[in-house]
Amino acid sequence: MQHVVFILFFFGTTTLCFASENDNTLIIFSSSSGHEQAGPEPIVFDYLKSNLTAYKIKQVHAGLERSQQLLVNLSEGCVRNLVKNPAREQFFDFSLPETLFLGVKAYLSPRAATLLADTKADTIELVNFAKQHKLVVGIDKERSYGFEIDAELAKLPAVNKYVKEGIESEDRMARMLFSNRVDLLLEYQTVMDIFLSTYLTDIELQSYYVSGAQRYVYSHLACKKTQNSSKLIGEVNQLLRNLYKEPVYYQSHVQFISANLHDNFNKMFTEFLSEYATTEMHP
Repeated sequence: MQHVVFILFFFGTTTLCFASENDNTLIIFSSSSGHEQAGPEPIVFDYLKSNLTAYKIKQVHAGLERSQQLLVNLSEGCVRNLVKNPAREQFFDFSLPETLFLGVKAYLSPRAATLLADTKADTIELVNFAKQHKLVVGIDKERSYGFEIDAELAKLPAVNKYVKEGIESEDRMARMLFSNRVDLLLEYQTVMDIFLSTYLTDIELQSYYVSGAQRYVYSHLACKKTQNSSKLIGEVNQLLRNLYKEPVYYQSHVQFISANLHDNFNKMFTEFLSEYATTEMHP
């Protein structure tokens, strides 16, 4: 595996250097710092890291846009925890799923919920709903919810959105919703469960299903397309297939899911195993 011998880049006034001399170093970018990460992905990634023994893995904290800029000058490199979309698939080869998420929902802030208490809809058309009720939707520029929902977010008028630039921080966006700094936030149900248990243990947020949203979504390890990327992804995929059959994979997900979502998740998990695991296992 060939590597660039010396790469120099800047974050503001901070200078970071990578030196590599054909030592099988694999740089993997993450848009969330270690203390912000929650849920199953860190558990799955630690398993991959400990079993990719042919590589010296170096982790770097950078947003997706910055990561892609840096990857242009790297002969190998990957990004953790990405959802597929057509634009990303032009640049990256994607692994089998790292983690599973129940589909995205639209969550109202506590203040917006009081103003819309009479809204009885179960599913909303995102753009029309935000415009009709003059809601500000929190959007993280670094994130993707899949092609359909990304396209809906792009249709929102500027007055109906707050776009956070820079490194992804799901935690920060959730806290903005809880403190009424944005009116509506799209988030995966299992991820929002984690934030609710951390910050608002006595509040149940009002939420809606979103027209066009997938029932469930996968995140992946994504590696820059190179001559070696298919081999690397193949090694990752074999590790993941082995992990899918272990109870720890199911437990790494379900421990972060509230009891009221277990039935939905178990149905999704069984379907997932039938599609991706070499030998089906039932939780």
